[in-house]
Amino acid sequence: RTLVNIAHVLFHQNHLEEAMASLRDAVPLIDQRTMTGRTLAAIHYNMSVILHRQGDHAQALTYLDKFLVAAEKLNGHDHLQTGDALHEKAIILYEMGKFHDAMGPIKEAIRLRKKHVGEVASCVAESVELQGKLLLSQQKYDEALQCMSKTLGCCGGNGEMTLEAAQTLLDMGRAYHTKGDKSSALATYGQVWDWAKKFFGPNHAFVARIGGIISGIQQSERGSPTNGRPAKRLKQEGGKSKRMS
Repeated sequence: RTLVNIAHVLFHQNHLEEAMASLRDAVPLIDQRTMTGRTLAAIHYNMSVILHRQGDHAQALTYLDKFLVAAEKLNGHDHLQTGDALHEKAIILYEMGKFHDAMGPIKEAIRLRKKHVGEVASCVAESVELQGKLLLSQQKYDEALQCMSKTLGCCGGNGEMTLEAAQTLLDMGRAYHTKGDKSSALATYGQVWDWAKKFFGPNHAFVARIGGIISGIQQSERGSPTNGRPAKRLKQEGGKSKRMS
């Protein structure tokens, strides 16, 4: 347990190689007579997190699957920890470009998280958002937009825009634009653009990025240049987005 605790400290200090070495050293020291399988399962999960951080997706999946097997034996299939691990598995598969393979884990993660923490919990919104990204990557635009809309309203919130909500709206704007709904794309990007100018200031790179996207869509609509700036006729539509607090 001391080595596991040391690994936690090293991980939070971003000393990933040292943290991994500490966990490996801990494995042969596990006393099967006095320690349960939970200790080894926790080590496997932590190894997966470190390997994922290091970019070794294949090995991260290997250790995460070992954790999932152990977790099912220890807790049964319907435990919240299984849902959390399945969410992490879906993230890794998404980053590997295995969008179809990630759909099963993320759907099950959503089911388990809803079962244990309710429909409007932040972790549910997190999983629904990832499902939307997976659907968008598979060019299932309408289904993706439904997930993203649920994400924005999942936790009710206080109506204030957040960085997370802005990112979701950017994904929605991309979905609208790709499916050919330029009007909705402009309205959605416009919400982010108006908020970003207030949050970051008008000269920030993020503001320029969104402005460039809007300009490109407007130019494609009119077939004329916009001098790199969104047309003044663009107004914020739909009010402020709801998002988890």
